[in-house]
Amino acid sequence: MHSCCSNPYDLEFDQKHALNDLEYYKLKGPKKNSKPLIRLLGDLDLSGLKLLDIGGGVGTVIFELFNQGIQSAIHIDISSAYVNSFLEEAVSQSLINKIQSYQGDFIDLHQTIDPVDVVTLDKVICCYPDYEDLVRFSAQKATKWYAIVIPRDRWWVKGIHYLESKWNRLKGKHFKTFIHPVFQIENIIEKEGLCLYKKFHKREWLYCVYRR
Repeated sequence: MHSCCSNPYDLEFDQKHALNDLEYYKLKGPKKNSKPLIRLLGDLDLSGLKLLDIGGGVGTVIFELFNQGIQSAIHIDISSAYVNSFLEEAVSQSLINKIQSYQGDFIDLHQTIDPVDVVTLDKVICCYPDYEDLVRFSAQKATKWYAIVIPRDRWWVKGIHYLESKWNRLKGKHFKTFIHPVFQIENIIEKEGLCLYKKFHKREWLYCVYRR
């Protein structure tokens, strides 16, 4: 994990991408692949709860869940550009006093983060080679709800991913994504004492919510 979380992450999630993502969110709201997760969580009673959003980007999930009743949030992202954009929008929305934001690798930071009511990872696990520790440590932080979005490990999804990865290498990109075995991810989560609450797929993405 640590070998791909410095330069490749900074190159992939740079200031240009952060500004573009924030502008998109401000103009159009959540991207289509994030909307199902937000709708799933919207069915829960989040009033007064604290959220930990790992790999939170510009804060789409956090800002949307504030609208659905959460009281406070912790934002973690490995990209300094995305952290800066998130903080800028948090100030704009007068939420800065209700959030904590950390720039860095969650695996390195997890011992300093206290458990919270809700933990979310929206298309984040697929960016980590060391997915076992990421899933295990993040699941341990959830006292009520744990929600993830991951790629389905189906042959056609793997085929598309292979072609996209090959194309990115030809263009000189060093950032890698992964399709990790879903059953292994589910086993880790269940071993941490969480039970599946809802699960469904949309195209290549699998949406799962677990409860403690």
